[in-house]
Order: sequence, then C-alpha cells, then structure tokens
Amino acid sequence: MTETFFARRHFTHQVLGAVGFDCSAGNAGDFEVALPDGLEKIVASLMQQVALLRLSSIERLLLHSNHSLLRTCWEVCQLPVANWLENTAELGWDIVDWWIEQAPKMVQLDTAAELENDELWFLQKTSEKVRIHPALLTSFLEVLLDCPVFYSSLSVAQGVTPADVEVEQLFAHGPQVRWKELSCSPEKATELVRAGKLRWILPTTASDPSWASKLYQYLGFLEGGSREPLITETAFLLQWLRTAVRTLPFQELPVAIETMEEIERQLKAYFERNQKVPPTVKTEEWLLPNSFKIAENDLFLKLLNELRVFRGAITGKGGTQGNDQFKG
Repeated sequence: MTETFFARRHFTHQVLGAVGFDCSAGNAGDFEVALPDGLEKIVASLMQQVALLRLSSIERLLLHSNHSLLRTCWEVCQLPVANWLENTAELGWDIVDWWIEQAPKMVQLDTAAELENDELWFLQKTSEKVRIHPALLTSFLEVLLDCPVFYSSLSVAQGVTPADVEVEQLFAHGPQVRWKELSCSPEKATELVRAGKLRWILPTTASDPSWASKLYQYLGFLEGGSREPLITETAFLLQWLRTAVRTLPFQELPVAIETMEEIERQLKAYFERNQKVPPTVKTEEWLLPNSFKIAENDLFLKLLNELRVFRGAITGKGGTQGNDQFKG
C-alpha cells in the first residue's frame, strides 16, 4: 500500500472520531503516516467540539439525509483499521462532501430555540419531534383534488391570473365562494382553476408544520368521506404516517432506518395507485429533524472552508491549496 493510502486512511479514522463514530483505534503502525500539518489542526479542532455534541447527532442527521453513508460508516467502524481497503480510506472525504452539501440545509431546517452559551454546531438539547416535508402535502393534494368528495367541500378565491368580468361576478358577495355555490357549471369552474383565475382555499398549507394533522382532521369530518375509498385510504395513511413520525425519535437507528424505508414504500405505493408522482425531494428528507442546527459562526465556517480547500486539492474542485501527500 502507498503512503497516500495510509494518509487517507488516517484522515478517515480521525474524521469518523470527530463526528462521533466509535471505530477501532487500530495499531500504531496503521497510522505511521502523519496527516499534513494544516489538516491535522483542522481535525483536532473538530475533535475538540465532540464534547459539545450529543454523539448521536451526526448519525441522526445522516438518518435524515443519507442512509447509504450512514450504513457505510457503521460497517467501517466494525472493521479493524488494518482491514480498511482503498474505498474505505476515501470515507473521510465522503463525510466532508456530505458536510459541505448539508450545511446550508441544516441552518434552514431548524425550528428549535436559538443557540445558547458555547454551543457551536448542533443543538445539544434535541427535541423529540420530527416533521414531515411540506413537499408531501403538495403530492397528497394532487391526489385529493381529483376526488369530487374532497374538492366539492372546498371554497375558491380569485387566482393569480388577472380576473375578467365573468370571474369578478362570481365574487360579487365576498372574496371566497364555496365550490357548491358557484354560479357557473362545475366544468367551467374547473376550467377557471386550471387557467389560474380561481384558486382553492385549502384546509392547510405547506408552511404549517402540523399540516398532516390538520389534513387528517379535515378528512375525518368530511361529509360523505367515510363512503369514499380514496378519502378513507388517505386518512388511514396520514394517521399511520403521523404515528410513525412520533415514534421515530425514540427508535434505535437501525430500526429508525427500517421505519423510514417502510414510510417510503407505503407513500410511493399510494402515489402510484393514484397515478401521481411522489415529491422530487430525496426520500431520506421526507422526514425532517426539528432539533438540529449548524450555528452560523466564524469557527464553523472557518473549519468548513478549510476542509473544502483540502478536498479541492484531491478532486480539483472547491479549493486551491492542499498537500501533495493526499494526491495520487
């Protein structure tokens, strides 16, 4: 094996430890090639922050972003370092790539309290809540709006397309009109909706983190809903999904992965049966953690940028500096 391999393997071992994975320390000879000085300092800074993290934090974030990488980390950590192969030695840079990709999302996804005291990356206090990605609401509504029992229970308002006299007459007595009370035919109303001249007043919106509960409750009280198979199927699925989401934070990670994969199977089957396309969002992100956040602070950004520089030295992307010890 080359010196380059040993250096990459050393780096991978250090990064795994820095993000909270418990991997075999190996023998001293496994790490006879030192890391470049600059990279050694970065990794040391990462490891200094472990005390501020719940050790499961990175794993939980991977649960909601990359199951393949999470499983690879587990598998690698179960092997003696002396048995790590060439592709295993690249795992450290896979984690760096994941970091760079996920950092902006982690900041945007946070709905928990502001960071306090010396917390630098992830909230130490994790809430027990996981929320369902709002993109799934759009997909559910695409299914439901094909169902007369559902859409006939809604009201409409003027759409974004400039209204003509015909549309304005529909709202002569108020800004909203129940679908059943429109003065035009259902066919004409459907045409106006498709043209953007009418818009639905829906029971919930994607900006509401409790949208699944509100949609489920709406379907439960829908007149004639219990006799409509699509309504009962959708309500049952939403209730099952809400239960799965509530139990997910309490499950061990391998069980949590199985739960998320079963959610993926059930939802994909539902959309396929109803001839709709699931959200384009990555399936691991269909459930979002409420409690994790990368703090926007100089230390984190500095470390991330320095990691990006060394990554660029390997791949030719993302940076201009590095050490030839990792090339080849």
